Amino acid sequence: MAENIQKGYEIENSSGFNPFHPQWDESHKETNNTWSRIFKAGLSNILLAGIILLVLTFTMGMAGATENVTSNETSTANTTGTPTETLTATATPTSTATAGAADDGTLDEGLVGPGNALYGLTIAFENIGETFTYNTSEKLGKQVAHARKRIAEARAALKRNDIDAANKALAEYGAKSDDINDSVSKLSDKDTGLIKAQQMIAKHQVILEQLLASHPNSTGLQRAYNNSLKLEQKFKKKISERKERKESKEGRLEIKAKILGNDTEVKVEVNFRSDNVTNFTIANEILDKFQLSAENINTLLTIENMDDGELNTELEAEAKIGEGFSLVEAEYKFPLLNTTSRDGIVDGIYMNLHALTIESVTNALEIENMTKVSENKKDEKAAIKQATREIKKEIREEKEDLQEEIREEKTAIKQERRENKEKDR
Repeated sequence: MAENIQKGYEIENSSGFNPFHPQWDESHKETNNTWSRIFKAGLSNILLAGIILLVLTFTMGMAGATENVTSNETSTANTTGTPTETLTATATPTSTATAGAADDGTLDEGLVGPGNALYGLTIAFENIGETFTYNTSEKLGKQVAHARKRIAEARAALKRNDIDAANKALAEYGAKSDDINDSVSKLSDKDTGLIKAQQMIAKHQVILEQLLASHPNSTGLQRAYNNSLKLEQKFKKKISERKERKESKEGRLEIKAKILGNDTEVKVEVNFRSDNVTNFTIANEILDKFQLSAENINTLLTIENMDDGELNTELEAEAKIGEGFSLVEAEYKFPLLNTTSRDGIVDGIYMNLHALTIESVTNALEIENMTKVSENKKDEKAAIKQATREIKKEIREEKEDLQEEIREEKTAIKQERRENKEKDR
């Protein structure tokens, strides 16, 4: 038996096929590794080919959509990569209808719409493009353009009565509205494109409103329209905040003229925040604000008529000084005799403003030190706190005295009761 096993081993060993031999084990492992590498390489190539195929299909779909837009549209909206202009809209409607309504309303969805199997890939590619757009203004422009495409897709789907596809596009519009809202919140005052993006959102509203009129029972359309209204309010708020910050930083300047008979009374008002805190430097800054050109005066000037009034010359200026800054207000009022035409008023204002001197502004300037006022207020608060503490202390002491009296009275009553009981016994 042992001899037969030995012979078998020798035969297998001589033929090179011995699974128990160490050399055969190493050879087997090397063969497996080779096949593993070949399998992995093949799988990678298959995956790469699949991705390339998807990209090519997506590109062909987008190209078809672009051709369709070029051949059928009469209006376009494009985003550019420059930080100074991120969104442009050019409307050339073929009829005399509202240009704003024609902009988004005539765009078809192209080949890759919400009913297409590659629609999700389209959205993914757009989102990736937005993610890797680091300029906030340019990113906002892309998001608004993509939101516009969702409305166009919904419109095309509703036109062919494909409610599911329309709802899918409108849901994506809602998601894009959230992205736009987030981008607007992050915009700094230096970022551009806010006004143009707001104009495009307003056009979205026009199209959605028209679609609602023809499809009043669509909850998706109503939701999308409400989202566009919220976005418009967001844009208005952002623009208003920018304006307020700009006015706070650069100051406000107004020129009003009131015509009384053949004469005119002018009032020039200015207020601003300054980094200066001394009388002379503040007065010099006020004087500089009044040194306007005739062109600026004409731009700022508002004229109205008045029934009666007094034509006097007055210069008033006030500066409230804080910690390293000052809040400045100045008003210069003066008459212009025998002048009522706009050109004559502008010339008269120019001459009067440039006749001002640093001495006249310095003499009119009144200074209020807000830091001292703050210190006085702190002292007042400290005094109030101290008085409050003393009052609380007195109340606490009176309460303790009252409690002590009550305890003594209770003790006396108990003692009297005990004595009465003993007498009764």
